Amino acid sequence: MSVPAARWAERPLDNPGRRTDRIVFRNASILSMSTDSVLARQSLFVENGSVARIVPDSLADYSGFLVIDAAGSFVLPGLADMHAHIFDRSDLPHYLSYGVTRVRNPMGLPAHLRWKRQLANGELTGSRMTTATPTLNAGADLDPFHKDLGGVADIPGLLAGYQSSGYDFVKVYSGLSATQFAAVMEAARDLGMPVAGHPPIDVPIETFLSSGAISFEHVEEIYNNYLDRTPDDSLAQAIVRKIRDSRIAVTPTLSAYHHIRRVAEEGDEFVREYDKKPIGGAFNFIGRLLLRGYREPSEDRQARIVRKDEYHKKLVRMLHEAGVPLLMGTDFGPNLTIAGETLHDEMQLWVDAGVPAFDVVAAATRVPGRVLGQEARAGRIEVSQVADFILVRENPLLRIGALRNPAGVFFDGRWFDEAALRELREIGEDKTAWYFTMGILIHHVLVKSVGP
Repeated sequence: MSVPAARWAERPLDNPGRRTDRIVFRNASILSMSTDSVLARQSLFVENGSVARIVPDSLADYSGFLVIDAAGSFVLPGLADMHAHIFDRSDLPHYLSYGVTRVRNPMGLPAHLRWKRQLANGELTGSRMTTATPTLNAGADLDPFHKDLGGVADIPGLLAGYQSSGYDFVKVYSGLSATQFAAVMEAARDLGMPVAGHPPIDVPIETFLSSGAISFEHVEEIYNNYLDRTPDDSLAQAIVRKIRDSRIAVTPTLSAYHHIRRVAEEGDEFVREYDKKPIGGAFNFIGRLLLRGYREPSEDRQARIVRKDEYHKKLVRMLHEAGVPLLMGTDFGPNLTIAGETLHDEMQLWVDAGVPAFDVVAAATRVPGRVLGQEARAGRIEVSQVADFILVRENPLLRIGALRNPAGVFFDGRWFDEAALRELREIGEDKTAWYFTMGILIHHVLVKSVGP
């Protein structure tokens, strides 16, 4: 059978959006995310990709600027998904169409370095991507797509090679030994590379929290490894206090496990809901395979799944109430999750868990800017900040679902009105053929076996 040549090559994608160096949004309701107050009837001036000034409409001089009437829309920083497995280049425009201007990819592949170059060169329009190294792991928990770390002598050279290749941070996983983890952290500190990931099982939580890692991924790790899969408020609060005292950020990622719960409760009805959703062929198959074992569980197992899902939400509430920095993330990739769409589902889950809407939005805007070391330039709407922001018609602090369908996005010096966002959405829904995705993964396996 012949294969269309265009599907084997990463063909150029359309680039919707209007590029402009000088643009002003008048009659805007500014939610800067520095506070929860809204400034109404403001004019937001952008020059060369940065916020130049914010003044009341009555004092604004629009000479020399392209003027966009925001019509009272609420303007806030672009959103971030801080745990998103990007396996298809089209995921990036799809994310952007939902108002997500940055994704942090926690399992690096050689393809991600290529896509980063394409984003930088204007060959691909989509969310900015910060990508991890290949996942560093060892022992019995070794996934075929992880890098088997082996001995410690080669770790400094390995990480230096990853850094020079263009990976942004180091991803650690639960199978590392205490010696391997210590060597990774030392090498990463010497290189100035951030580290994030799963706390290794053989490493005491206190050691991980004091290691200098920037984020702890998944509240499921707390439930499984430190609570021994049993709700225990007293023990959970003790762990939360340790996390709070360390000032490490936590990325809870409720969505992927919540999909397991929905399959356990709804069975095929939930799976059929995703029949026409834009999921790449390879991960559509993998997602359905992963969820198959949760259909029609015993009554006892279903109760355990529901209890765990509810306790995940309780852990998020505990962490928030303790003042732990929280990062919005979805674990996009497995379990029939959707680029962009699932981030809004995740935000609703946090609200349902009892986290105030302002803090939910902060976890997707201001806190990522701080954790990524870009607080001075990203995550708020203030003068000198990068002008990445979204427009929505309702106040998201009153209804978090207002963020789901933005009325416009300004990103990377380009204005995407609703028509341009629809075009981005269509580009994002044109997923790569399954065999191309599998080729990317196979290439990753071959490359990581010999280093960066």
